[in-house]
Amino acid sequence: MTPFVATIGTFDGVHRGHQAVVARARHMADSFGISVAGVTFDPHPKVVVAPDRAPKLLTLVPEKVEALAAAGCDEVWVLEFNRALASLSPEEFLHSHLMTRGELRGLVVGHDFAMGRDRVGSVDHLRRLGEKLGFPVEQVAVLADAAGPISSSRIRTALTEGNLDEVTQSLGRPYRLRGRVMKGRGEGTKLGFPTANLEVDPLQMLPRHGVYAVRVTGDDLQGEYLGALNIGIRPTYELDTVSIEVHLLDFSADLRGQGLILEFEAFLRPEQKFNGVQELADQIKRDTHQVRKALEEPK
Repeated sequence: MTPFVATIGTFDGVHRGHQAVVARARHMADSFGISVAGVTFDPHPKVVVAPDRAPKLLTLVPEKVEALAAAGCDEVWVLEFNRALASLSPEEFLHSHLMTRGELRGLVVGHDFAMGRDRVGSVDHLRRLGEKLGFPVEQVAVLADAAGPISSSRIRTALTEGNLDEVTQSLGRPYRLRGRVMKGRGEGTKLGFPTANLEVDPLQMLPRHGVYAVRVTGDDLQGEYLGALNIGIRPTYELDTVSIEVHLLDFSADLRGQGLILEFEAFLRPEQKFNGVQELADQIKRDTHQVRKALEEPK
């Protein structure tokens, strides 16, 4: 059987604390000359065990897999989290989901990790299991900065506040939003600032309503574009549904049907209601200047 070191977790966001856990697993695996398997779950476990407290996601599955691989995992196994899996004891979980895939040579987990039915699988419990089954178990201490422990919940709070500096610092990269361009109402084009209207996965966390400077890549885009992104209800038009619209600077082609990835770089301003479309157009022009200033000028 192929030997491997495993690291297990929800890993929402794959933030710097998660990256430290993967790095420790990578170090252990390298000492053995073997691979690292990242083991994570879909849906988020709270969707099953505490649906009223299930959070919006910082990373959907494809981006989570990509980020875990970038952090050092050779393979990423996404397990369906359901009541049957939640009911397993730690030993049953290890036997049925890890030890059937190869020779488990080590397990690395985060500071707040517990697994199995009723979360009985504390790190001490897992260490005893490891001694019995023949592999070491290591726990990585919490990673903190001046503001406190880095966590997915802290990043969500920062997103609701529009605090992108904290989000980027905690993630170790800009926050990303993926979506597909759909047909919009055409108001942006009438104002001289055509926008791509994005449909995003309802499970993904949206930042605070407002205007952002973003970097945009996409299915058929050649390279990267700067964008002015608005998230909100467009109060000038007296609408009440949330829209996600991005104006790409120096770009004019039709993007409908394309998938786009937005990287959040700067929060420019809260959403505002203007006294007519001309006032709105003037502000959008100022927003595009702010995007260039934020993303083109050296810091």
